[in-house]
Order: sequence, then structure tokens, then C-alpha cells
Amino acid sequence: MVVVLIVLVLASLGKNKEDNVIKIGYISSLSGNAGVWGQPLREGFDYGLNKYKSDPDSKYKIEVVYEDDACDAKTGLDAFNKVVNFEKIKYTTGTVCSSVAMSVVDIVNENNVLYLASGATTPELTKQGDKIFRLWPDDSYNVREIVKYAAKDLGVNDFSFSSINDNPTGLAMKDVFGKTVKLYNKNIISSESFSSDESDFSTVATKLIQGNPEAIYVGGTLPEQMPLLVNKLKTLGYDGYILLYSVSATTTGVLDKILDHNNLYYANLEEIKETSFWNDYRVDTGKDADMLTALGYDSFNLIKDSIEKCGENTDCARDYILSLKSYQTSRGVMGFDENGELTEVPYEVIKVK
Repeated sequence: MVVVLIVLVLASLGKNKEDNVIKIGYISSLSGNAGVWGQPLREGFDYGLNKYKSDPDSKYKIEVVYEDDACDAKTGLDAFNKVVNFEKIKYTTGTVCSSVAMSVVDIVNENNVLYLASGATTPELTKQGDKIFRLWPDDSYNVREIVKYAAKDLGVNDFSFSSINDNPTGLAMKDVFGKTVKLYNKNIISSESFSSDESDFSTVATKLIQGNPEAIYVGGTLPEQMPLLVNKLKTLGYDGYILLYSVSATTTGVLDKILDHNNLYYANLEEIKETSFWNDYRVDTGKDADMLTALGYDSFNLIKDSIEKCGENTDCARDYILSLKSYQTSRGVMGFDENGELTEVPYEVIKVK
């Protein structure tokens, strides 16, 4: 009888994990210009997923449905419709483009989905629903920090500003930039915008340097656009400070394409490398993880922890994440405020060498 009971228990335990299947929708920019963000994010996410799958103590069998949003709002909307309405998935993550994130908030809210928009950085995003979170600070942080540094440490009085105009991030950054410059009683000489597919920056650069601003903020540019605009400013003879959008400046290979690094600065999330992730990733993959890879890894773990605690109950998962005030990630200890926004984010200003 005892042997029979043991066999039954073991059988039920094995069956339990197979029955407890929970799917995650991973929707990100896996192709196109923003693939340089989406691909390393996925590599970190998959690394965390594979570690969980190989853990004999894992409570659930987690499966992932992958979709490519190509950093396009309509494509992202179609992908979310498929994942949420057809696959009936309650956890989604992977987003790096704010245009996609802002286009899908209605689907998220209407279907009670927990949405960890890993790297979408428009400041308004987490205010759109009570189950929308992210693990990267919104762009208002780096705008405020770089303007503060330029005004106080570099002694800049007159600024010019540039950004893309067809993405929520660019529009939000323009607003934050204007308010921050005003806060320090400084001046904006000019403000120029361009589309996300712009590649000829002759006109934009010419207008930006008119009035001889002491600093030009190159904000909200996609990675391939930043070197084009900065190089054009340099070619036209501009020798003032150029303040870079950190998300693009830290993308692999971008700074290498800028011909002259004189007077280039950006404010960025401080690189705090905690936990064994960084060494483990190098040993297991033969590659060094960057901050986006770590973000993907942290994104998987936050969703995994939510699932382990709450199953598919996203009300419970929301409350769990909101309760986290000292959550250990590979990039430091983080917490969340009432809007699902990160708190106590450490920043540093970096002079490009």
C-alpha cells in the first residue's frame, strides 16, 4: 500500500507540472531598425527561460509565444490581438518601442493582461493602466539629468533640441526638455523634428546651429540616425556641446560611427552589475551581456516570480509587483511606485571618449 501511494504521489507531481502550463507572449522588435534593441533583450529573456526550464523545482511549465512587432504600431497591435485574443495569454513582455506600447494599452486593459513593457520609455505609458509596468526608467530621467549637468556643470545657457516627431517618446522628450530648461532659467534657441525614417539631416542640422547654441540635444533618435545627425553637425563646423540620447548612444556600434567624439555627453542608467548573472551568462554563452540582455533576463524573472506567486491571476500579480520596493535584479535593487514606475533610479553622466 505504501509503495502504491508513493507511486501515485510521484505520478501526480509529474502530471501537475505538465498540467500547469502558463504561456507568456513575447512581442518585440526582432527585425528592422529597432532589432538592435529587441534581439539582445530576447537573448536575455531566453537565457532566463532556459534556466527556469532546466530547474527541477520550477512550479510551472512556462511556454512562450514569440511575435515580431518590427517597431510598428499596427504590426504590434496585430501581434497583441493574436497573442491576447487568440492565444488567451495573460502575461506579455518584450516591447522596446513606445509607438507599439501606446497602441496596445486598450487590448491590455480590456483583457486584464499584465504587461511588462520592458524597454518602452515614453513617460506616459505606465499611467495608461494598472497592470502596465516596465523595468527600464522612462526617458524623462535622462533628459532631466543631462540638462541639469549641462546647465550646472558645463555652464550652458542656450540650448537647441531635436527629436523624432512620429513616436510618443520623441514628443514626450520635447515636453520634458522644455520644462527642464525652463526650470534652470536657461533658453531654447531652436527646436527641430524629423521622422523616424529620415536619413538626410542637412536641413535639420543647419537649422539647429543657427543662433549658435552652446549645446544641442540630439534626443529621441533611432540608433542608425544618431551618427548621421551628429556627423552632419560636426561637418557644418559646430563645436559646441552635443548631448546624446542615451538609449541610442549605448547601442552597440553607434558611437563608433561618430567621427568626432569631442564634446559629446549623455546621461545613462548607472551600470550596476549585481548577482552572478553577468559571469554566468559569459560562461554559459561565451558572450558578455549588455544592459539590454540583462533587462531581458530581469523581465523574464519578474514575470516568472509573478507567475510562481499568482498563477494566471493578474490582479494578484499586479499587487505583487506594486509591493516590491527592494527587488533584486541583475542591474541593482529596484522598486515600483503606485503607477508601476521604477523608483530610486541611479544615473550618471558620461563624456564620450
